[in-house]
Amino acid sequence: MMKKTWVVVLLVSGLGLDLGAWENLPEEPYGQANLLPQPGELVVSPFYSYTRWIHFYDNEGHKKAIPERQPEEDFEVNDGMFNFEYGLKEALALDLTVGYGTAATRFFDPLNRPHTSWGSMDTQIGLRYRFEDERRANSKWMPTLTVRLGGIILGNYDEDFPFAQGSGGSGGEVGLFANKTIICSGLNLYSDATWRIRTHGVPQKVATRIGLYYDIEAPFWVFRMFTPNVAYKFLNSFGGSPVIGNGPDIQYSHTVREMSHLLEGGMGVTDKGGRRYQFYFDWGFMGENTPAVMTYGLYASFPFAGK
Repeated sequence: MMKKTWVVVLLVSGLGLDLGAWENLPEEPYGQANLLPQPGELVVSPFYSYTRWIHFYDNEGHKKAIPERQPEEDFEVNDGMFNFEYGLKEALALDLTVGYGTAATRFFDPLNRPHTSWGSMDTQIGLRYRFEDERRANSKWMPTLTVRLGGIILGNYDEDFPFAQGSGGSGGEVGLFANKTIICSGLNLYSDATWRIRTHGVPQKVATRIGLYYDIEAPFWVFRMFTPNVAYKFLNSFGGSPVIGNGPDIQYSHTVREMSHLLEGGMGVTDKGGRRYQFYFDWGFMGENTPAVMTYGLYASFPFAGK
């Protein structure tokens, strides 16, 4: 029977954070959406991310620079979040993600005054069901498959702040997560896709991700596993408005039509107590109506109780 691997990474997402207009919704770490808590087990995961950018991609995909007035002027977003997971049954779990964020810049003010948006992030609540487990599958080609149904509750930030820390609408989402161990040494291929629909004119969006992670056993001191990981992420909106203008004249609403391509990577560590830690980054290298982000984050996961 294939050994159980503990996967460590954050997105968004999450956690690779899909950032845009802003699609600032944390996601289960790659592969980890298929690793549900044991019945009665509570997993608490605090995490923090810092995002900085000085360029954005316009409606035609051209990269534009913020007209800096000072050498260090940029656009910055800071997010602090908690994810809670609770195992109902072996293949069924609840999850809840809450957070607080700030967005700050001077670049669109003609008088160079600082502008800040702050408030609670969009809250996510969901139910995950793992309907196929590769460790028990009859075919060696079958991956682990998990479906998630969830709701999104609008935060209290300024939803029309340019590049605010949320998309500006409540709604629902459905996601499918796959994970496949491709060699017994710990190399894994994972992929996921999530469809989201919201109120307040926010366009429908699909977020997809595909990547690799490698569990490296480290039976020394307090460490049990190291997990380097890398992934490609794609986010696409269906409909919506374009970004217009630049600098003080920029017009960027929560109904923006966004497309973004991101590279995600990081290094995870699992200790002998099953606690997981992850440093991660996202780089937005191409897109339309989206910032060219660099995101850095720290993530930790702590299990409690369980059978």
